[in-house]
Amino acid sequence: MHSHHDEAHFMADLKEAAPAMVSAFFGFDKAVFKKDTGNLDLATRELIAVGVAVTTQCPFCIETTRSGQ
Repeated sequence: MHSHHDEAHFMADLKEAAPAMVSAFFGFDKAVFKKDTGNLDLATRELIAVGVAVTTQCPFCIETTRSGQ
């Protein structure tokens, strides 16, 4: 199982090295989970996110989707 705990320490470095990429990723994440957008309702998008997180066995992703962040 992959763990993001070690990589989390490098987030500041990643933001400094590739600010546009980091900004685009978080913008995408925010848009996907925005209420009342797109063809799928929010609950369906959240279920898809949980399914992907469980499939990839990403504890950080599972926790994030579980907590609604």
